[in-house]
Amino acid sequence: MKKRVIDTNALISFVTDRNPDQQEKAAAIFEDAARLKATILCPQNVLTEFVYGSVFMKKDIVAVVSLFF
Repeated sequence: MKKRVIDTNALISFVTDRNPDQQEKAAAIFEDAARLKATILCPQNVLTEFVYGSVFMKKDIVAVVSLFF
């Protein structure tokens, strides 16, 4: 099983159209994790930075953060 560490930049790209190439790569990582082909490590400081540093709508933040629980 693959192990991946995700960062704030990847999370932001995943929920926005800021960087389509990065968005595709992040989506593939989440899809692998959903299929139990990979595990994702998201450090607490990454989630904190994503939530507090973002300007996204609350539902988008909740949707992404809930993937980790």
